[in-house]
This record gives sequence, structure tokens and C-alpha cells, in this order.
Amino acid sequence: VTSDTTVNSSYPSWRIGVQGGYAHRLGKVDRNMDQVLVDHTKKMKNGFGFSADATWYFMQSFGVGLKYDAHSASNSEYVTVTYDDGSQESGKMKENVNVWFLGPMISYRALSKNMRHAFIMNLGAGYINYKDNVTLIDPYIVKGSSVGYLYEIGYDYNIKKNVAIGAMLTMISGSLYDE
Repeated sequence: VTSDTTVNSSYPSWRIGVQGGYAHRLGKVDRNMDQVLVDHTKKMKNGFGFSADATWYFMQSFGVGLKYDAHSASNSEYVTVTYDDGSQESGKMKENVNVWFLGPMISYRALSKNMRHAFIMNLGAGYINYKDNVTLIDPYIVKGSSVGYLYEIGYDYNIKKNVAIGAMLTMISGSLYDE
């Protein structure tokens, strides 16, 4: 008795991804602040996100890669500041926040039999940077950096050879420390 076995080794070994769209920062808002600051902080949680990654799959399901992810948000309000001596000053409160992550990742990919559908999970650790250009009457900068952690889950649909469209849910976490 003989049998022929065909092994399909023609899986895509590289995945280059570019994502962009709505981004939301998690975290609690201190409700003990003045209501103007609470509202301002809530608005600063939403912004635009952009990311790019490259992953090399050394096996059909497992790979290693590099991820860059950035989030930006801005908002401005007109405020009145009351100082400790009781004096007041009015002016614009404006923020422009940029947070970015860069780091290596490991990837798990489950391909369908026809190779048109891919379920993807990525985990990584790298450098996270925070910069907030603030104006509260006078301008100043708040900066911080730390180790960041990446968690991703996504789906790709192959629309033609070597071109796919999909969706990716990304979470990056870290504790930032003043620079």
C-alpha cells in the first residue's frame, strides 16, 4: 500500500501592516477635579491612531515582528485660574498629546485552509513615550517614558495575492515616569 501526501508550504511568510483610525485612551478620570477639567480630560482620551508593523512568519502559525504605534489627541478650553493668593487669570487651556510605542513582538496566526482568512494575535514589549504640549495661560511641556506592553487581536481577509484588508484591536499599556 502506498500513499501520496502533499504538504502545503506556500503560506505567506511576511505580513506588512498599516493601520489608522479612531483611538481611545483608557484610564480613569479624577471626578474630584473641577468639572471643566473633567470634561477636558474626557475629550483628551479620544484621538487618532496610526500604526505600522512587519512580521516574519518562520512557521505558518508563528512569527516575530516589529511594531510602531502612535496616538494623538488635542483639545482647548477657555478657563479662569484662581491662584492660592485669591487672584484670578483667564485664558486658553490647550493640550496636544502624542503617545508612541516601538518594540518587538511575537505573533500567532491561524490561516484558513484556502489561506483567505487569518486570525492574528500579537504580544510585545518595547519603549513607550508620552509628550504633552500644554498651555494653561503659559505654555509648558509634560514628558514621560517607560517600558510599554502590546496586546493585539485582529483579522485579515485576503482580497488578492499578497493584499489583505482587515481590522486590528490594539492595546498598549505602561506606567509613564517624568523625564
